[in-house]
Amino acid sequence: MRWSRFGTLSTALVCVLSASTAFGGFTTIRPPHPGEDSHAQIFSEIYGGTFVPVGSVDFSNGLLFAKRIDDFLVGEAGDPLDMGGPTGGEDDTDQTWRAQFTNAIAEARFAAFEQSFGYYLGATGGSFQELFDVEGEGYDVTGQAPLPLIANQLLRWGRNGDNGLFSSRIADNTDNEDHMVTYQIIPSVPSAGEDPRVRWVVFWEDIRRGEPFEDFDFNDLVVEITAIPEPASLASFGLVALLGMRRRRA
Repeated sequence: MRWSRFGTLSTALVCVLSASTAFGGFTTIRPPHPGEDSHAQIFSEIYGGTFVPVGSVDFSNGLLFAKRIDDFLVGEAGDPLDMGGPTGGEDDTDQTWRAQFTNAIAEARFAAFEQSFGYYLGATGGSFQELFDVEGEGYDVTGQAPLPLIANQLLRWGRNGDNGLFSSRIADNTDNEDHMVTYQIIPSVPSAGEDPRVRWVVFWEDIRRGEPFEDFDFNDLVVEITAIPEPASLASFGLVALLGMRRRRA
């Protein structure tokens, strides 16, 4: 096909530029309550090494990079969504998800409330489907579930417990606040031929804005989610053997 000198090419450029007019934003994470651990400390306990800040929202231990996923989009009404972002959901945020999910496992709990983890099917609506209850405190926790039955389905993650339900989708929450932040775990130095799984770690806040003891330090429940990347994406993920680097759990 030949491009016309101006018309078709200029139309294509307008489409490309307009698709980039929505920008990501990050929910503020406050320092942890005394006696509880920060996100950097939690990553260090899960994966080993010493995680330190990289920029304003990310962390690294030199081998692994914990890259923060956008929590919301900022842009003008009517901006097109960038489909299939880092979580495979409706846009580039962590509010909706779709992937070849394989497993979810509880990694930490710093909370007075009981915690359970699950999901809602679809971008909106639906009922909470529990995957597991979390037993224990700190890093001495149990709770995990295989996820093949929800692979490739559009969903939102959910947290339930003594203080009620919260969703990864901000508009689902009764205080219209973000209650889950996400990091994707990426090899700092990609190595071919090893573990192809994609990993995210989600951090939950279980107290609503304005309730007693609200702190929004996002460490009440910590869950690691794994998935298998699409075949065409395997080369871009680095494929490092993250399980071999984990300090805990063979």
